[in-house]
Amino acid sequence: MRRVWLGLFVVALTGLTGCRAMPMPRHVAERSSGVSQLIQSLPEPGETWHETHVPPDRGRLIRRSKASPAANLAPDIPPRAEGDLATFVTTPPGGFEAGFDRLPNKDPAKATPATSLSPTDGPFRAITEADVRTMASSRSPSAYRMELENLIPISHGSPEAPAPAPCVDSFLRRARELAAAAERVRAVNEAATTYYQLAEAEGRAELMRAGVTAFDDVRAEAGKPMKRVINGRVVDIPAPDLSAFDGQRGQMLETAAQLMFLVRKLNIDLKQQTGLAGNTADRLYPAGEFGIDPTPGDVAALVLEAIENRPDLQLLRLAYYELNEDTLPAIRDQLKHSVGLMGGGRLLAPRVRHKGLLPTALARFGHKSSCVDPALVHELAVRKAQLFDLICEKEREAADQVRTACLYRDTAAELVGLARYRSEEAKKKVDAAKT
Repeated sequence: MRRVWLGLFVVALTGLTGCRAMPMPRHVAERSSGVSQLIQSLPEPGETWHETHVPPDRGRLIRRSKASPAANLAPDIPPRAEGDLATFVTTPPGGFEAGFDRLPNKDPAKATPATSLSPTDGPFRAITEADVRTMASSRSPSAYRMELENLIPISHGSPEAPAPAPCVDSFLRRARELAAAAERVRAVNEAATTYYQLAEAEGRAELMRAGVTAFDDVRAEAGKPMKRVINGRVVDIPAPDLSAFDGQRGQMLETAAQLMFLVRKLNIDLKQQTGLAGNTADRLYPAGEFGIDPTPGDVAALVLEAIENRPDLQLLRLAYYELNEDTLPAIRDQLKHSVGLMGGGRLLAPRVRHKGLLPTALARFGHKSSCVDPALVHELAVRKAQLFDLICEKEREAADQVRTACLYRDTAAELVGLARYRSEEAKKKVDAAKT
């Protein structure tokens, strides 16, 4: 009752003394007026953007003058560059002619194989698959930057910005470790793929070098004049036209040039992936055992190992089991960056409003209120379901990748066996022809 009478007394005193509300500051009023004008100038929700809404300067959505308060809302944005077809002259369609006069004229019959096919090119640096995996794992730039993040000490915070809960810091540090491990695995896979591509290119270059040498021997024998006995007389047969041989040799030299480019490019890629200097003429030469084990592996065991030990899956399981009110903002950011639009339902961290002096003071000193936000509970359940579904999807992808790799290995072993048989049969025929 006393509060009611006190309120009536304040109202009466305000009316008697002529007091009124404090006027809005001038700069706030101008900015509010500018926002109103800006909103009024935009199309209605049902409308679409037509050229009637675009001003002549094309740099702003609305017309603004120096006297308009809306001019203070945004900086002067320069117009976007647009092309004009009138700047190009009209021309009739015609053929394309390359400037061959500036290129060297190489005769296929006299040209030598490309530089990459020469055994003296180099110097060659022998490198094994184990070397590639070790260097690629230890020199992953993204993993290195993630691990440096864990060297930052924990902040003790302040009353205005309290420090995160210990469980949040522990979760983030472990998540960075797993993310760095996943980046190292990705770097190793990329480097190993490049390594085997380089080995294949070098093997094709070796075969091409041997093929060009054998082809030159055959061409030299075919270019010699021959003598045959016809009707009891020795007849000189002139040398045949070697233009067909020259054309085929030119195609072989084109393939050799392409192999040269591929070997050089793969060397640059592998040096970059392993952290080696790329400004040298040294060529990395794959060395080691490249045999294929024909024994089929245990696919089920390999699938189980991949599902249990892959760092990206361990990171998702960590987020699933550590999801709570404190770690929710960090996990939400993880979903947003890894799965696109997921995790963008709430842009701010969930907060519980504390009414009264005592709850506010307790919250400032780390005391959690017993008040539960229903939206927070609902979001935790949704994030839990999203993580569970994402883990199932990633596990299925990992299992399918392992099964595909095992299938490819078994198929490659069969193809290599067939190629070996053809090679040995051809070698027997050549040896028989020499004898």
